[in-house]
Parts: sequence; C-alpha cells; structure tokens
Amino acid sequence: MGCGASGMDRVADTRASPSPQNRKQLSPLQISVFAEHQTPIYACKFTRDGGGLLSGGRDSKLMLWSTRTQRLLQQLGGHEGAVLSCSVSPTEDIVCSTSDDNMARLWRYTSPKHTTPMGTPSGHPTSLPFATLVGHTHKVYSSDFSSDGRFLLTSSMDKTLRLWDVETCTLVSELDGGDKAIFSCAFSPDDAFAVSGGDADTVNLWDWKTATVAKQLKGHKKTIWSVAVSNHNEHVVAAGMDGGAMLWDVGTGVRSVTYKGSSMPTHRAAFSKDCKAVIACGRDSCVRVWDIDGGVIDVLTGHTGSIYSLSLSNSCIASCSVDQTIRLWDLPSEARAEASMQDIDFGLDDDDEVSDGDPWAEAALVEEDNSTKTAKGPC
Repeated sequence: MGCGASGMDRVADTRASPSPQNRKQLSPLQISVFAEHQTPIYACKFTRDGGGLLSGGRDSKLMLWSTRTQRLLQQLGGHEGAVLSCSVSPTEDIVCSTSDDNMARLWRYTSPKHTTPMGTPSGHPTSLPFATLVGHTHKVYSSDFSSDGRFLLTSSMDKTLRLWDVETCTLVSELDGGDKAIFSCAFSPDDAFAVSGGDADTVNLWDWKTATVAKQLKGHKKTIWSVAVSNHNEHVVAAGMDGGAMLWDVGTGVRSVTYKGSSMPTHRAAFSKDCKAVIACGRDSCVRVWDIDGGVIDVLTGHTGSIYSLSLSNSCIASCSVDQTIRLWDLPSEARAEASMQDIDFGLDDDDEVSDGDPWAEAALVEEDNSTKTAKGPC
C-alpha cells in the first residue's frame, strides 16, 4: 500500500504510552551527549559518511564534531548572525548554512577521517566560507541540495525561495511565495519537484525548473515549520505551530494521517529511510516516533528545552536543543530516517515570553500578527 494507507485521515496520538511490544521492537538508546556548546543550538546535520556531525546556533559558528569521540574537529566561521540551518551536499564535502544575517554561505568541511581535534598542534583554525549567496532580504531559514549536488534551494522570511547554481554560486531563479514568509524547503529525492512551507499554512509543491506551484496541500491551520518528502515521492509530511504533523498523498493531494503528540508546536517531522516510520520533535523537548499509520513506537526524552533540529545517519538520530546540547540516539533499521530530511525546525508556545534577538521569536510575532493574537516567544 506504499507509504501510508487509505485516503481516510487517521489521527495518531502519542500522548498515550507506547505498547510494550512496540517499545521492545524499537528499543531506542541515547548513546552520547555533546555538551560543549555555550548557546542554544538551532541546527545539526550529519556529514555524508556519518562520521561527523555539523552544528550551529546563536553563536554564529558552525562546528564539526566526530560522532565517535564527540571531539571538536573543525570550526567554520563567517556569519554575522545566528545559524538557523545547515544542509550537506550529497556529492561533495560541502555544507550550506543559513542565518538571520540574511545570507546563505557555503563551506568545504574536512572529513573526520582526515581531521585532527582542535587544540592539537596540527589542529585546524577557523575556516571561512568559499562563497556567500547574496540576494535574500530577510532571515534565511532553510536550504536543501538537489540529489546531484548541482543546485541549492533556500527559503526566507522575505517570502521567496531562491535557486542557486552551486558550481558558479550564482542565482538561477526566484520562486515567489506570495505575501507569506517561507520557513522550510526541500527537493524530492529524485528532484522531480520541490516542497515548501511557511506562514501560508499550506504545503506548496513546486515545479522548480519553471518556478511555478504545481499543487497545494492543505490541512494545517497555522505556520508550517518543516516539510519532507518520502523516498519514493509518494508522500509529504509537514509539521507546524498548530501542534502536529500531517501526511499527504502527493498524487491525490489527500491528507491521510494526522500525528498528534502534544499541544505544543512540532518543529520537525521526517520519514524513516524505508518509509515505515515518522519521527518528529518540538517544543515539548521530546523526540517522538510513530509507525507510518500512526501507531506509537516510542517517545525519547532527555533534552530539557525545545528541540530545534534533527538529523539522521544510517544508524543514529541527532537532536539539538536550546538546552545547548546535542544528543545521539541509536535506532535499529526499522526507524532509521532518510538522509534527505531538512534541518530547519522551530516554533513557539503561547505560554512563553519573547526573547529579544531570537529569530524564532520574530517569526512567531509575524504568525500571531496574522491571527490577531499576542505572541510570546521562546524560553
């Protein structure tokens, strides 16, 4: 039946405890904690081979860590604002970071196999980007590389998507998002289409070669923070400020499952590699795992603040948080999420206070202005 079942919308609720059978089947384990960051962490992404982990946040830097030793290997500096997301090329050791300085920047990182820890005589100094992509006029919240590594897509609060040629570092085209900010974007795994989500409360499916919207997926009532495409282009999952994740059939445009785990915003949702599970995180400080039809597999706890990003290697989930830690979770093949998921995820709860200078506080204020509510921001 593919990724997801019938055309009827089913509601899944992770507020119920996982069944003993499912918990035994998955048995997720926290295997390590990175605690060296001194500021909130907004982005994390595994390197192509899974041996390294990139992270970035409020301190404006990208850092490369060894997943085996948890030691800092390389520091990438150049942004003048908080790093909001990072994405890795599938074909080269290149990372794109986006920031609230309105820029996307490209770096070449060094494979952990060829890098010595920082602070040793042969350690690497801070590296600078080889390209700065200038064009957005507001904060850049996400990016994604095409499957062949030739193109990069970025999304911004300036209400546009921009398509870049990675080799020449030049703008190819601008995709107009109308009058709403765009917070998340992704190519489909075979580059047949792209998806985006933002303040418009709909997921747009784009013909990115012609810069036109081919289809809209409706169901969310508030800002969408995260979008991802299943590995056979069959389904899209989106997560947002309305406290849930939703699954759509790409062919029919029908919403088939609603995953509901908390009343707080969900910052990220992704498919497992075999498309048998959905993994999400958010404001409630948990990583939640459902089977594709909505059955609860497990709830991973350990973070003490909002989780802003997830990334997956062949055997691990990495999650990062405003609690200034990155946590690695070991999962068997049944719940390994696909490597194409985007690492931008954010949202705010109505019970928190606005924090000056926080990019998500500003985004929430835009959302609340649109709904004539008074916004309150992150912890």
